[in-house]
Amino acid sequence: MRKKRGESINKKSINTELFSESFTKESVYILGILWADGHIRVNKSTKTVSINCVEKDMEEIKNVFMKTGDWIYGNPIKKYHKEKEVKTQRKLSTTTWNFYDLLYKYGYNSKESGEIKVLDLIPKDLIKYWFRGFLDGDGCIRLGNKYGISVVFAGPLNQNWVFLHKICENMSINYRIDKVTNKLGGYSHFIIHRKNDVKKILDYIYGDYDFIGLSRKYEKYKKICDYIESKSKKFWSESDTNFLIVNYQKIGGVSCSKILGKKLHSIYNKSKQLGLMKTQL
Repeated sequence: MRKKRGESINKKSINTELFSESFTKESVYILGILWADGHIRVNKSTKTVSINCVEKDMEEIKNVFMKTGDWIYGNPIKKYHKEKEVKTQRKLSTTTWNFYDLLYKYGYNSKESGEIKVLDLIPKDLIKYWFRGFLDGDGCIRLGNKYGISVVFAGPLNQNWVFLHKICENMSINYRIDKVTNKLGGYSHFIIHRKNDVKKILDYIYGDYDFIGLSRKYEKYKKICDYIESKSKKFWSESDTNFLIVNYQKIGGVSCSKILGKKLHSIYNKSKQLGLMKTQL
């Protein structure tokens, strides 16, 4: 794409077409993480798109950005909190005017609206990369005694979560939205906490994993899979599982519950996990 009048022809630039016409896994991931942590700014002579991350994370995703063009990789930035040094950050940025204009058109200047116009343009088989980027930027995968299993997305207090509501509705995933006010205004959380729903959304985001994104979050996803599998084996023997597979459709969940001596919700969850939910319990 040609540079605009007034824009230097010698400066570093990226391929804007990868973000508007010829989407790739990398460009869609970048759009997702920029929605979470990106900044778009303009002054009299410059239009800038940038993102700051902890240096270790940035080193891991830098090559994803570079596959879409010549991004500017800044020097290490020392950060302090309450006079104590915290993790060093790095910055990726571009002053490609067309890219700034494109993100502005997509609504990246007013994220609270929740209207992500670009999601209607991205091919369906690539949309999961947008959510992977968003998860890497504003999401948290929890596994532990304090919070149990959950996936949490963070946003401003008045965030419109319609884009996550749509995908959860399409996948029959339960969720809740928590809002917290404080002196600074507040924030909201979009929380998926039922273990089967957590696995379902993460299976979608990390399906056919290809090392695009933060490996530490992918590793947490694998730990959740291992945890759910170990729990399943603990409460479900191979013979009980085979009985359910053979008889669920024949006699229904209530009868299976009585014969196996398991609670009805356990029958429900296992049958759902096995893909047997063609009839009501």
